[in-house]
Amino acid sequence: MCGTFYGSLAKPTTKDDFDARIECDEWLNKYKLEEKIYRKGKNQPYKLGSIFKYDNDIFATALSHVDKDNRSVLSIQDYLRFLINFWDQMDCLYGGRKVYMTLLGSGMTRLSNQINEEQTLQTILFILCLSQIKFSDKNKLTILLRPETLQEINLYKVKKTFKDFQGVK
Repeated sequence: MCGTFYGSLAKPTTKDDFDARIECDEWLNKYKLEEKIYRKGKNQPYKLGSIFKYDNDIFATALSHVDKDNRSVLSIQDYLRFLINFWDQMDCLYGGRKVYMTLLGSGMTRLSNQINEEQTLQTILFILCLSQIKFSDKNKLTILLRPETLQEINLYKVKKTFKDFQGVK
């Protein structure tokens, strides 16, 4: 599966510097795919869920496929594969630090045409539980949500679902 890196960087960098660092990153090179894609922009595909560690605070991930019209596309099956690979790599890279992430798959991936944002959040959490990554305390993972997304998600229902899933009373 191939993916394209998304995300904006909070720290100043040049596009060329970012591209050069991706190109020579030893961790990421393990996840390069042999196939080349021919479209506008970058043509090197990576396995979905591959993570580029820009520095200790900023990671970028290969989240979706890109079609011939340069649009991000992702099926539910590929999204599940992405999350499994993402959590597996995150377990190796995060080093016990706090993790802040967006609701991966809720934006330009066009996954929202298939599932709503509450289902996206539940899927992220479900795959995290299955991955058996253990954060050392409850404050180690924060999923950032836009205010309009918060209004669409029943957080009490999500919390109950995961308490039931984990067998917590």
